[in-house]
Amino acid sequence: MQTLFYGTAYLPTACRLRRSRRAPRLLVAALLAAGCVGGHLGDALAPDAAAYRWLLRQQSAAGLVGNQEDDRLSGVYANALAAICYLRQGDRARAERIFDVFNAHAESEFKSTGGFHQMWDARTGRPHPDSDRWVGDNAWLLIALNRYRAATGDDRYVALANRIAGWILGLQDKDGGIYSGFSRGAPMDSKSTEANLDCYAALVAHPEARARVRRWLETAAWVPAEKRFRMGSTVDASALDGTSWGIGALGPEYAPALAAAESAFRRTVTTAAGGRTVTGFADLPGRDRVWFEGTGQMAVAYRVAGRDAEADFLIGEMRRAFVTSRHDPKAAGLPCFSGNPDWKGGADRIFAPSQAWYLLAVWHVNPLAAPEQRE
Repeated sequence: MQTLFYGTAYLPTACRLRRSRRAPRLLVAALLAAGCVGGHLGDALAPDAAAYRWLLRQQSAAGLVGNQEDDRLSGVYANALAAICYLRQGDRARAERIFDVFNAHAESEFKSTGGFHQMWDARTGRPHPDSDRWVGDNAWLLIALNRYRAATGDDRYVALANRIAGWILGLQDKDGGIYSGFSRGAPMDSKSTEANLDCYAALVAHPEARARVRRWLETAAWVPAEKRFRMGSTVDASALDGTSWGIGALGPEYAPALAAAESAFRRTVTTAAGGRTVTGFADLPGRDRVWFEGTGQMAVAYRVAGRDAEADFLIGEMRRAFVTSRHDPKAAGLPCFSGNPDWKGGADRIFAPSQAWYLLAVWHVNPLAAPEQRE
């Protein structure tokens, strides 16, 4: 989840995001909560199949994936995650529909300050011009494009990838860290750990610049005495995704950071949707809720660290929190939060980044790792 900067405070980007018959919905919800998979219930009711089915249905006719069920708001980051999931499942055409939208708008989007706006309209496939241009969101799109080229051997989006990479490199400071982007046309003067981890993962075709990003992460963002990552250049406290993405991007040598995250962010709460007790991770210190997107990220980090039992435990907890789609009784998934949401529907409507990270954890996919090249 990309972070926003307000003065020196970092806040989740999700804070800016946003029927079928009742009896079948309740039945499927009960089966999913009980962890029923396959067998005589049929594969369509398995949690993983239901989750991916929702992600398929969420793609609009324009090609973009809305962040949340029944919401037109669509983020670059959410679409990059969806494209990675589609590629993993062999749904290449769906990933291409996402990339085609950004490719069609690249010329106009990069005219002034460059970089894609963070928010788009899923129904029209057009950007929200009042949203900021975050380097992390653009890096995630580059990560997805890198994975596309590696998986297919197709060079059709190379120019788009090069344009994004060039813009990111233009934001690199002399110390190796990358600035956060542009807000209202003005350059941001802060550096986010999370965004630099995104950039490190994205710049696989630029090894020298990538090495400089890593040095910044290891010297400016990592707190060796406490074995944790600070949020960035202006905030010393930690955020959950600094841990999970730090391990995912930099490797298992940073697995000691898991202990600090467990101490600061691990929660057991009751979900607002369904009233089930689940254990997972909060997004920020002091938040008494489970952030399902981040919990999926932590499951991926545990896998990278070789701790599959902990990853599988979190996957089971996330399954307990599934809610059924409002439009398809065979589709289900995770909202953003267990409760205390930052926006309407944040605790009861299925949220695309939560869905994607759950699936990536189930599939043993670390999207922050360099993609394997197609033979």
